[in-house]
Amino acid sequence: MVCLTDNHWILYRFDPMRETEGFNHLQLDSKVPSIPIKKCMYSENRYRIPRSMDPVRAEKPTKLVQRDVDRRWNLNREMVEMNHSWAKQ
Repeated sequence: MVCLTDNHWILYRFDPMRETEGFNHLQLDSKVPSIPIKKCMYSENRYRIPRSMDPVRAEKPTKLVQRDVDRRWNLNREMVEMNHSWAKQ
């Protein structure tokens, strides 16, 4: 539940008609996540138990997931910020 309330699930809208008006067809409805994905993951037993068994080994996948979340967020942000003024011409 923590992940849903903290925007780790990216919400966006796609409207191709916006492009004909010179706007980006993609709108991002989510805000930037404010807490690390680690906190979301460790709120669930399926991630907390392996961490309690071997914390060092559990840290590597957690870092990879955080890197993926950051990349995905940045990619979506960049797509939304693209200039689509050329489409109106």
